[in-house]
Amino acid sequence: MREEPPSASFLLGAIHASMAPDSPQGSDEDRIATMRECFSWGDYAGALTLADLVLVSQPHNLLAREFRASCRTALEDVYAFQLGPLDRIPGVIRRPAARGDRAIDPRTGFLLSLIDRQSTLGAILELCGLPRLDALRILHDLVQRRIVAFE
Repeated sequence: MREEPPSASFLLGAIHASMAPDSPQGSDEDRIATMRECFSWGDYAGALTLADLVLVSQPHNLLAREFRASCRTALEDVYAFQLGPLDRIPGVIRRPAARGDRAIDPRTGFLLSLIDRQSTLGAILELCGLPRLDALRILHDLVQRRIVAFE
């Protein structure tokens, strides 16, 4: 029987502690152990963050590179599943407010400019030139914020 996964605050605390260079938890071995644990619980974003931290100090660490690639693939799959089939056509249903909404960064603004109620999700992903994970994450965020919806 598996024990309960660690809470989000515990994992954030572990990630924060691992970033402190003089922390006893700050070793790459500890980061790798926490990375494995995050991955095993399906926290691919946390595992990806930790893999990136390991790669800062050990750019050629094969294990961290493999985890990074696996996490990116898993996150792409999660976002793609949540957004639905690539032949769906998104539309902008409201413009982000000048105040009160999170700021729209240039990449998000560019993706919004590609949403014309004619292009499919797949076409937008191809046209935008962003890494697939980044584009999927941004589009997912726009759907969650009810700025974009699918017909």
